Amino acid sequence: MWVSELILGEDHWEMAVELSITETREEAERLSKNATGQKLVMNLGRPSVEVQVGAITHHFYEGDIIILEISKEKRAKMGPPIDVTQPGSIDKITKCLEEKDPAYTIEREDMVPSSLTLADFLRDKGEGYRPDSLAYGAHELTQENCRHVIGVAGAASIRRIDDPNVEAHIRDVQYFVANTARKQVPHPGFFNLMKFCPHCGVELNKEANERAYQEKVAELGGF
Repeated sequence: MWVSELILGEDHWEMAVELSITETREEAERLSKNATGQKLVMNLGRPSVEVQVGAITHHFYEGDIIILEISKEKRAKMGPPIDVTQPGSIDKITKCLEEKDPAYTIEREDMVPSSLTLADFLRDKGEGYRPDSLAYGAHELTQENCRHVIGVAGAASIRRIDDPNVEAHIRDVQYFVANTARKQVPHPGFFNLMKFCPHCGVELNKEANERAYQEKVAELGGF
């Protein structure tokens, strides 16, 4: 299995957005290459990154995204910005890259988990802000790097109980229960929690997730 990924960012931070899980590397890379129109929006009452993949609009939340930033130690060693409008600037940039000048090159180990959240970016940048697309690609899925799917809510896969799709499904069930006796209402589908992640096979704490789900249902007024 392969993870299709889109890397967004600017300045000293980046967001790695997990677009999809596919069976082949080629399909994962195709999906990430076709991802466009990324912007920060509120969706289902939660901060999200909106991305157009082909003809379909997707929303990705905190659990679908890893936010990294250049470490403070690395930033302290970095050189001043190079003005590309000045003569010789391109040659200087080329030389820095060829020689891997630490003042102007970033290695993967220089990136560390950020304390910033999507909500922070929305407050700072505003809704509709479009981060730059830095890269796209694919990596092989392992138990160590998998962002485990814990269940399904209707037609949506979920990674955590505070996923907005869980609340939306609970609201749909509440509406169904309250109205199905007097008018025709579409069935909202079922909510199911899994014992094993369907992507990587790791065993999940289904009992803890079930307790968290029941607490969420109670918080929202029950059925």
